[in-house]
Amino acid sequence: MVNFCAVIGCSNRADGDRNKSFFRLPFVIAYQEPSTEKLSSRRQREWFAAIKRNIKKSNYSFTQVCLDHFITGSPSTLYDSENPDLVPTLHLGYDEVDTTCSMQQALCCFRAQDRAHSKHRRLDHDAEADVDHNDTSTTTISLESPRAARNVRELLMSDLKQHRLQIRKLIMTPL
Repeated sequence: MVNFCAVIGCSNRADGDRNKSFFRLPFVIAYQEPSTEKLSSRRQREWFAAIKRNIKKSNYSFTQVCLDHFITGSPSTLYDSENPDLVPTLHLGYDEVDTTCSMQQALCCFRAQDRAHSKHRRLDHDAEADVDHNDTSTTTISLESPRAARNVRELLMSDLKQHRLQIRKLIMTPL
C-alpha cells in the first residue's frame, strides 16, 4: 500500500522517496488515567484542526502526515505539550490563501442576496396588486396571509440587514 501525505497540496509519497517519514494521526488513549485521555483527545482535535480534512473513521488508521509539516521532522510525544511539534504546523496548504479574494466573494454574495430580496419584494408587491383585483370573499381570506407573510418577511429582512452590516464591518476592518 502506498503512503501519501494527507495535508492539502502536499505531494509526498512513500514510494517516491525512501527518506521521507510518515506519521499516523494520533488516537485517543482511553485505557489509561483520565488526564492522558484528555490530553490525547485534545491532541487529536488539534491535528484535525491543523490539517483541515474531513476524514472518515474507516480511513483514520491509514491517514498519515509526512515529516515536512513538523519543525523538527517528527511529532513530539504526547506528554510534551509545550513542544511546537505537538501538531503539524508547517506548509499546511491553506496558509497561502489570498484573503482579498474571499472578501470579494463575500461582497459579491451580499450583492446577490440584495438582488434576491429586492426581487422578492417586487413579487410581493405584484401579488398584493393581484389580490386587489379578486372578488371580496377571496380578498378577505387572502389579505391576512400576505400581511402575515409581509410582517414576518420584514422582521427577517431587518435581522438580515443588521447581520449584513456587522459582517461588512468585520470584513472592512484592517487586520
